[in-house]
Amino acid sequence: MTKQFTLWVVSPPDMIWSHVFDEVAVGLQSAFADLGYDVRIVTNPKEIRGTAIVLGAHLAKAHGITLPQDCVIYNLEQVHPQAERFTPEEGYLDAMKTRPVWDYSETNIAALAKMGVENVVHCAIGYAPELTRIYRTKEDIDHVVFYATSNRRHLMPRDMIDNERSTAIQPGEAVEEKISLSDRFGLWLGFHSCNQDMYLAIVRAYATHFHLTYSPEALEREALEWSATRGARSGRVAWQFIQDLAGKMGKRIG
Repeated sequence: MTKQFTLWVVSPPDMIWSHVFDEVAVGLQSAFADLGYDVRIVTNPKEIRGTAIVLGAHLAKAHGITLPQDCVIYNLEQVHPQAERFTPEEGYLDAMKTRPVWDYSETNIAALAKMGVENVVHCAIGYAPELTRIYRTKEDIDHVVFYATSNRRHLMPRDMIDNERSTAIQPGEAVEEKISLSDRFGLWLGFHSCNQDMYLAIVRAYATHFHLTYSPEALEREALEWSATRGARSGRVAWQFIQDLAGKMGKRIG
């Protein structure tokens, strides 16, 4: 007859954080399945069938929970003599001395041996596919590029105190560090100033591309007026002018 096992996660009703053991239990369940065992995970000790492998056994005595004598204790606590749960008063050490114990850490096993717990087997924690929470998409995305734009040249705020050179041994480095973020972008979008001929050429190209039928003379006149009111000539200013012109003409562009 095949031996039965049950993974029991000790879960006192007032200790929600005891569910931190749940994923370890899932990993163990997967390992048992690979060995041909159908092992259930329970939180109610009345549902235990066969030998119980107990996770969170250190919580049992304080909450009036009795551990089966034939259970296996899987210790997931860091072992050191000063830890409260490993003092004689807690009863956890006594329970471990009289039952088989599994432990995830060889360092813990050495420490437990010094405390008189010698029946310990190393059972490392590993990854199991059942622990996957975010699954791969059908189409793998190898590279993701994030673009960010800002009207500020200095993306990090700077205060006048930055100019007080008496406040730092290397004030230049302190100031440069605050603007270094902008230098780390992989892509720069520049809106450089251009002369009038280039500016008007950009405007005409946009008008032609978006089929904006407009008098060439009026187009140049209004484009120059637009740039004068903005105090700049650039590709960005030309694009803003075309957007405004298209809106006046009732045409949608984008």
